[in-house]
Amino acid sequence: MIDNLERNQDAVKHAGGKVEMPRTLEWSTDENVITPNMRGAFDVVLAADCVADIYDSSALLHTIHATLKPGGRAYILIRVRIPEHIEGVMEEASALFADAVVEDIKSVNRSSNHLLVKVVRTT
Repeated sequence: MIDNLERNQDAVKHAGGKVEMPRTLEWSTDENVITPNMRGAFDVVLAADCVADIYDSSALLHTIHATLKPGGRAYILIRVRIPEHIEGVMEEASALFADAVVEDIKSVNRSSNHLLVKVVRTT
């Protein structure tokens, strides 16, 4: 993914945008933990299969909320390991983001299910 970002930097800059390379960010349900330079810093956040334990999703969602600009969008791909826990993830996403949408995605090899959670920060 980093190679792809590096290849597309010039095109994004030419279009008036900028590319932020990935950096370490500690997840937390306390949005005040996020450093000031990271708060409201991003237009788009992409997260793919980065939640190993469903209990990590709350901290991930709060961190994404804190780092998105108002109007910013996030696309979060979550592998469904325990289907019963997905409702809790959606409740958390809906509490933080006014219009959380979930799409069920079957993997190509059909060995596992994934959910794509799409959110927009409104405030």
